[in-house]
Amino acid sequence: FLLLVDDRIRQYHDYYLLFGGLYILHTGLTLAFRMALLTHAKTQVANGSMSYNTMIDGGTAKATGIFHAINKKSDGFYRFLGFVSVNEKNENGLSKFIPCLGGHADLETIIAKNEIEEVIIAIESSEHNLLYKIINQFLGQKVRIRILPDAYDFITGNIHTGDITGEALI
Repeated sequence: FLLLVDDRIRQYHDYYLLFGGLYILHTGLTLAFRMALLTHAKTQVANGSMSYNTMIDGGTAKATGIFHAINKKSDGFYRFLGFVSVNEKNENGLSKFIPCLGGHADLETIIAKNEIEEVIIAIESSEHNLLYKIINQFLGQKVRIRILPDAYDFITGNIHTGDITGEALI
């Protein structure tokens, strides 16, 4: 607006030139600022200086699979600190890669001690009856909850991949 205050308009055509010039100037500055900001964020993610302390809830083959899939794609965006076993048994392959942090009884202590920011719930389809109980344990915590979907979620279209890794999580 300030650029238009004292402009000399000789013809009606000058308004079009001023509008076009201001539009290009505004678009160019906005684009340059956003590109610089996104490049900086991308560099931080690639360096590993920007990451989430993440915990997996579940220790079965499904949890091991999502751990490997996210680690392959995320470039360190998720820092997996460990997992919490649903059935209190450590008879899985996930314990070879990240430590077992404990059970559901110690959940509040685990989240506070490790400063967990995100929890990925990766339980088997046979354990879906425990899902509401597990989610209720996280209600008082300041964590983002992601759930590994099953076939029903894919069929009904409840899956949205808005994540940086592109993994299908709810």
